[in-house]
Amino acid sequence: MSSTARSTLTSKRLCKKSLAENNSEDDHISRLPNPVLLHIFYLLPLECWLTMSLVSKQFVDLWTHIPFLDFDQHEMEDKIMRNNLCPEYGKCCRSYFPIMCHPKCAKVTQKKFVRVVDRMIRLHSGSTLNSFNLSINYYQQYWDIKMVDSWVHFAMTKNIKQVELNFDLSYPTEDRNKLRLYTVPLEHFASKVLTSLELEACEFKASSLGSFENLSFFGLTSVTLLDKTVGHFVSKFPRLSELCMYNCVLLEDNFFVSKEEFKVEILSISDCMTTKSMVFPIYITAPNLMKYHFSASCLDSCSIMGAHKLKDANIYIDSRVADRSQESLLDTLLKDLSHCQTLYLNSWCIQVLATRKCSSSKPLHQLQNTKELYLALYSIKQELPGICWLLKRCPALHTLTLSFYQRHDPKSVTWTGFVPDVQVESYWKSQDMLFECMQYSLKTIKVEAFTGQAMEMQTLKFLLQNAMVLEKLELCDTDSLREADMVKNFKKASPDARVAINMELAS
Repeated sequence: MSSTARSTLTSKRLCKKSLAENNSEDDHISRLPNPVLLHIFYLLPLECWLTMSLVSKQFVDLWTHIPFLDFDQHEMEDKIMRNNLCPEYGKCCRSYFPIMCHPKCAKVTQKKFVRVVDRMIRLHSGSTLNSFNLSINYYQQYWDIKMVDSWVHFAMTKNIKQVELNFDLSYPTEDRNKLRLYTVPLEHFASKVLTSLELEACEFKASSLGSFENLSFFGLTSVTLLDKTVGHFVSKFPRLSELCMYNCVLLEDNFFVSKEEFKVEILSISDCMTTKSMVFPIYITAPNLMKYHFSASCLDSCSIMGAHKLKDANIYIDSRVADRSQESLLDTLLKDLSHCQTLYLNSWCIQVLATRKCSSSKPLHQLQNTKELYLALYSIKQELPGICWLLKRCPALHTLTLSFYQRHDPKSVTWTGFVPDVQVESYWKSQDMLFECMQYSLKTIKVEAFTGQAMEMQTLKFLLQNAMVLEKLELCDTDSLREADMVKNFKKASPDARVAINMELAS
């Protein structure tokens, strides 16, 4: 070897040694202990953990200690498709619509997703997980049920604080009775760590489980409940404080008929149904209930007994028809909710209450504790008598909110019986009764989406002329400045009352 070659080789070795020394000096991350690295990486998304495991040997097993696992099939498969060529369309998979890709590519990406999820679950060695999220498109694709069951078993039995399981990411429009729903295994699952559980698009039977003694929140969306009664359902969750059910199907018509005490503090039932009907009765005793939300397409027998701690109640009935039986059911429900401090009612409820004066039944129960009243209105004359009667029945009312956001799709309730004829211009002038709340307690009025229609203007004129202790009338999210200025000039019974105009929605 010539002297020139030796000199060149020596120079290369010296350069490599110098570069290695410089890299070693600059690589401060590798010197950090694992607990510190875990604390730093905790703030990064899952993809960064996997990338780091490919860059450094030190991070190969570190990602198995992460305190959260989030497997979203759509997001993960979208990234897989964007990094791989489609067998049919080539680079078209890098478009914004990878779901339109060739079926072969979809199967390949699903297999890769399954391998990643299965490997991470099997190798994960963290002592406690803060959260576990699994979201898969179960009904449209073929799945190995045993593998999915093993993932659910991991979520239900390991030391995990919060679990979310979603088995339908497509939000189908087909008849849900024809869908292939995933059934949560009827095993004796039990956990002492789990505090929050959310299920979506599956069949579930809580009474077949073991005890989840620390579960405090349970959310159910589009879930078919196989339990016979709500008593059987909550018996496995002794510390359950919040139950939220949306678009669920009840196997039994009398699911919410129970003699046992219902100990939850927050109960939300939205757009649920039975396998036979869109309505179902509710008869429960809930001494700890503090917040209650109920929305449906029709009102059935509903009784919430012993709710003396109730603070907030929200009743929303999305219907265009009503009769005397509905009026009586609403009367009974409001009587049970008489302890609530904040009451939300939509236009259907208000229009139904409008007939109380003409009804031969007993008067509406007093809402002695109601201090805040939120009314979602269509700005139609049929609502005026209902507003009037609510004001009379809330002697301690402090804040009144009139929201007119629904005026773009007004729904006048069709009655089978007598409906009082209402004239907007003269209705409030005919009210000669004294309103206790306007004499002693009503201090704040908020109007959302004010447009200055006749019904709104006449109602605000009446309130300003009779609210003797009113401090503020706020017109929120309005662009009807001329009508708002007219409201400012209305006669006021309270010397302290002022009218504020807010172009944005008030908090």
